[in-house]
Amino acid sequence: MVWFRFIFLSTIWLHLSISTFCYAQSTSQKDSMMFKSAMEMIASSEIDHETVIHSIEQIKDYQLWTKLNQAYSQYFEEHQASHSLFFYQTKSLLYKGLSFEKVGQLDSAKYYYESAAKGFEQIDSITSLTFLYSILSELEWNSGNTDKAWRYSFLASSKAELSNNKRAQFFSKNKLLLINSRIGDWENVITNGLKLFKQSQNIDNDAHIRASYMLCKAYLNYPNTYEKAIEYCNNGLKVARENNLDDLILEGLFFQSDYYLKKNDFSKSIGVLYKAKSLIDSMNTKNRITTFLIKMCRVQLMSGSAEAEFYINELQNKLQQFPNASLSIQHRVFEVKLHLIKEDFSIAREKIQALVSIDASNLNFLSIRPLLDLHDYLESSNKVLKLDQEYYEWQLKLNQRLWQITNELRATKLELISDMQNQRIALDEEVIQKQQSLNKEQEKNLWIIVSFTLIVLFIILIFILFAKQKEALSERLKHEAKMIEMKLLRSQMNPHFISNALVSLQTFVTKESVLDTQAYIVSLAKLMRSFLDASRFEMIPLEDEIKMNEHYLKLQKLRFREELEVKTSISEDIESDIVFIPPLLIQPIIENAVEHGARVRKNGWVEFKIYAMQNDVVISISDGGSSELNIHERTADKISHSTNIIHERIQAFNKGHNDKSISLVSDFGKLQSKVELLFKGFT
Repeated sequence: MVWFRFIFLSTIWLHLSISTFCYAQSTSQKDSMMFKSAMEMIASSEIDHETVIHSIEQIKDYQLWTKLNQAYSQYFEEHQASHSLFFYQTKSLLYKGLSFEKVGQLDSAKYYYESAAKGFEQIDSITSLTFLYSILSELEWNSGNTDKAWRYSFLASSKAELSNNKRAQFFSKNKLLLINSRIGDWENVITNGLKLFKQSQNIDNDAHIRASYMLCKAYLNYPNTYEKAIEYCNNGLKVARENNLDDLILEGLFFQSDYYLKKNDFSKSIGVLYKAKSLIDSMNTKNRITTFLIKMCRVQLMSGSAEAEFYINELQNKLQQFPNASLSIQHRVFEVKLHLIKEDFSIAREKIQALVSIDASNLNFLSIRPLLDLHDYLESSNKVLKLDQEYYEWQLKLNQRLWQITNELRATKLELISDMQNQRIALDEEVIQKQQSLNKEQEKNLWIIVSFTLIVLFIILIFILFAKQKEALSERLKHEAKMIEMKLLRSQMNPHFISNALVSLQTFVTKESVLDTQAYIVSLAKLMRSFLDASRFEMIPLEDEIKMNEHYLKLQKLRFREELEVKTSISEDIESDIVFIPPLLIQPIIENAVEHGARVRKNGWVEFKIYAMQNDVVISISDGGSSELNIHERTADKISHSTNIIHERIQAFNKGHNDKSISLVSDFGKLQSKVELLFKGFT
């Protein structure tokens, strides 16, 4: 059985050594490149601080990390940092503190952390302060200063609340849960830890892993919940390995070891601790060696292994290099248990007596815990020691001191909660005042914006009105110009009609009697008066236009007697009283029909028709045709002046109207000539 155990552990050690070597080889090249680049920047006159800070955060090789950190700190000592570089100088102090913490020099680490905290306070870097106060809380706890540990935790929490930074808030709350776990308030840790675990899933991997480990720790110490503990442990460890987070991988391995120890599976617990030791060696961080030695001592003692003495001596050597009062007491308790296992009762009794000589009133929380564990060990073991009354009285003092420390911690917690609530109230009042001031300023700015907007809108409105007025004026001028043009064209018709009328009158005077001539002159005067009245309007009813043309045809009938036949036809579908057309447009066509169609031959005729075609009005003027010569005159360049004027009037009308139009169609033949006017959109 012993040989099997030896072979099993040796195999694990060999596997871990090979894995560590391969991992170190893969990361060393990357670390060397980042180190070289950052060092060249520091040595040059121009330095990219963001790149250097990133390199310090990413380099895993401890020696390279230390050299780069020292060179960066030296840079700020040689160059007076300007205000713009103050943040990076402060961050340099933070990393200097980390370097001392890694080698176990906690007092020096605390000094630089506190210096960095002052710097971050000046520049109000809330997230960095939350991180720093959480680290200082951990250091104070490990130093036994539980009261300061509480205060730093609550400072971290209050800063995180002020920042509204989810990650900072998580980090501070997690640290508070850690302190609650150390005083054994496991129900509180589990209840709030589950809430924090849900929140962590929306933050980042680091937060998710830490929340998992906090629940693992709580369930390991809560009765009958070991399986839940390993579930959360493996969950966090998986994410840590996927993201190569060595510190969190190491923490997960320690929790795995504790789980197997609770299950009394000592071989697996030791195997996991060997993995942790291999990772610590690759990280080259000395402060985690102490944790490894304490856990290994505990497992070896519980398993009754002879190797326990070796690890206890290693822990003693470590404490000689870096003294720690609380860990020193833990080491002495391990020695007592070792001698009890070896059944060196006399030596064990002497060491217990030496512990009894310690003043219980000066012990802190971390120092009392291993002493009380030793008492429980003595009570439950089969090793019988003859201890005097002084030992039991000392144990009573230890319990009283533990009770006192716990009450002090609870009182400090309540006091800090009250302080934090008061700070929150004061902050809320300040926020309300600022909000009110901001609202007034916004209201003032709003009035300015509204006034300016109204002025701009007023200017735009004036511009639009001016543009519309200008457009309306332009349209009116165009319309008036067209009207003038139409009037001019209509006025051109009057001289033409008068000329023809005078010629007709001359003919009438020479051929007819005086009475007929007088009657003709009277009728002609009435007709000219009608034309004059109609020419004043742009549009007149079709009914008036028909009456004027019928009057004109009667006058021509009087002139030509029986030689001219007049035919008039008006469709009943036409509502001539509500249809409006341009005046004096039909008369020149009828006049042409009389002069060119009926005058040149005997028994001439003129037909005047008005009818509807769908929704349009058609006016047709036909005559009895003309000779070959007359056809040529009517179709060639010698078209009458009145015809040109009619075409111009139609073109002018069509340009000025979008919804109406007039078209003229002529057909001149030997036996019949026909002219049609199509009025679209007039009904």
